[in-house]
Amino acid sequence: MTQISKEHLEFVEEAKKVFEDNPIQETHRNDEETLIALRMGADRDCITVYRLDGYVGNFVQQLKPVRINSYPEVSIYESRHTSLRF
Repeated sequence: MTQISKEHLEFVEEAKKVFEDNPIQETHRNDEETLIALRMGADRDCITVYRLDGYVGNFVQQLKPVRINSYPEVSIYESRHTSLRF
C-alpha cells in the first residue's frame, strides 16, 4: 500500500492546473519524471497518479467535468474503412 505524501498532493495540484489550461491533454509528468498523471473518468474530472515505479492513487473529481462532445470535432484516426472521431 502506498502512503500519499505531500509531494504527491503537490503534483496533483500541478497536474490539475496543466489539465485545466490544456483541456485535451491526457498526461503530465513532473520535471524529474518520477511521477505521471493521467486524466481519467467518464467526465474527465479525475487524475490518476503513478510513480514511474508503481501506482500512487486515483484522485477523483479534481477537475471541472468536461464532456467529449464539447470539443470541436477532431479526427484522430481515419482509414479507408474507419473514421474515429471525438
